[in-house]
Amino acid sequence: MVPRPAHLLLAGLRVAVSVSVGILVVTLGYELFAWQERHAHLDDRARLVVARAEQIATDSRIALRAIKRLKTVPCSPEDLAELRIIAARTTQILDIGRLHDGKVLCDGARGIGRGTVLPPVTIRRADGGLFWPQVQLFGDPRIHVAALAQDNAIVFSRPRAASELLDDLDRAVVAGRTRAGEMIFRRSGTREMLVGAEFARSSYTGFWADHGIRRCATISDFCLAIDEPAPVSLTRASPATAAAVFAGGSALGLGAMSLAWSRNAGRRSLSRRLARAIRKDQIQVHYQPIVRLSDRKLVGFEALARWSLPSGAAIPPDTFIPIAEKDGLLPALTERVVERSIAGLAPLLAGAADIYLSVNIGVGSLFDPELPDLLDYHCLRNGIDRGRIALEITERHTSDIDRIGEAIRSLREEGYRVFLDDFGTGYSSLAYLATLPIDTIKLDKLFTRSTDSAFVSAMVLRQVSHMVAILGLNIVFEGVETEEQARSLAELTPEAVGQGWLFGRPMPANEALTYAFD
Repeated sequence: MVPRPAHLLLAGLRVAVSVSVGILVVTLGYELFAWQERHAHLDDRARLVVARAEQIATDSRIALRAIKRLKTVPCSPEDLAELRIIAARTTQILDIGRLHDGKVLCDGARGIGRGTVLPPVTIRRADGGLFWPQVQLFGDPRIHVAALAQDNAIVFSRPRAASELLDDLDRAVVAGRTRAGEMIFRRSGTREMLVGAEFARSSYTGFWADHGIRRCATISDFCLAIDEPAPVSLTRASPATAAAVFAGGSALGLGAMSLAWSRNAGRRSLSRRLARAIRKDQIQVHYQPIVRLSDRKLVGFEALARWSLPSGAAIPPDTFIPIAEKDGLLPALTERVVERSIAGLAPLLAGAADIYLSVNIGVGSLFDPELPDLLDYHCLRNGIDRGRIALEITERHTSDIDRIGEAIRSLREEGYRVFLDDFGTGYSSLAYLATLPIDTIKLDKLFTRSTDSAFVSAMVLRQVSHMVAILGLNIVFEGVETEEQARSLAELTPEAVGQGWLFGRPMPANEALTYAFD
């Protein structure tokens, strides 16, 4: 018994660890959620900016094409009126002018000017167009616009028509460029950071990585990059949010600890009940018939361990056998099952009929040096030949396959049969089949069901049956439930035997004896 102070200290440590883990899990979840929310927000903003840039490019192309179709004399009153009309029909164009030798001769808003000289060209487009991200409009240094010129026409648009959508991104570094990397605009937040020139790459997806959004327009030569640091969001959250995260984490940790304790306590309680049931000989055995498929003749029974609590609740073998293996109860359980199994069918097994009894044995029991003596004792006690007893191996791991082979070889030399159970349900099945000196394989019910399923599944079953026949092994088909399955399997492997509800459900010893002698 652990001294009480140490017990309390250990319990307190467990609570502290559970709460810490819970807080960590909830904090990480909150951070991931916050990161994804911010990333989605930045991506949506980039989509809006690119859409605005595409609208500007579309309006500019429409205006330039319309100007080409004009038949008016450049800069004439009729021409200026038409330029004003074209600009008015767009949403992003401020003004349209006529260009000659790098000078703006006139524009729709001002009329004939003084020949405003444009600065050196910033960007030369592949279609021959000239682009200035920022020029003075009307020669006034207070008015700046973006300009696109082609042939003898020039259109002016607001230079911040797209970038104004980024005004509230105070922590981000934003750059608009052409696909070739020529700068259109760049804005820096609180952190200076170089923006990469690769715009077509995918956005970042790593957790707690800085946000990096890259988007390019589909109908224009414009790409946008948004880079923003991703700090720990909880440090920027309100006190109420932080408190909720810590409270939720604490509750999660305590809940998980409680659940784990409850499950462990339940398993320990079930383990104690199982030990008591073994000690008081409360483990029952039922028997399921095994028949030859060709003529439906009874050839054997499989012994199946059954355990019911005093309340009547049945505990399945898949639950209590792993508990027995983990808690060191398997040798005692195997001894009880072997004793009950052989004694229950002794009148049948000691008779002249060639009927066998198969008993499931885990590898842990297979390695038990007392297993042969246990089997010999109960066979001699009940007057049963060793050849009437088959041991079904239920282990599916190949780590001790050489040792398993030696144990099987020793049992077979004593006269016992050895079956490989549930073939086809584990990765080790072929390794067992090729290495272990077994007598029979029991094909899992998945193979049985394939007789009335897809063509490919049926072909697999045929190949497995053929392989087993080449190896000189016998076959037991498990899970036979319909006449159609039984007939198909008999046609496939006439000498095979089957086991399933079609031939009988697991039954107590007295019913099994009645079944056999009828």
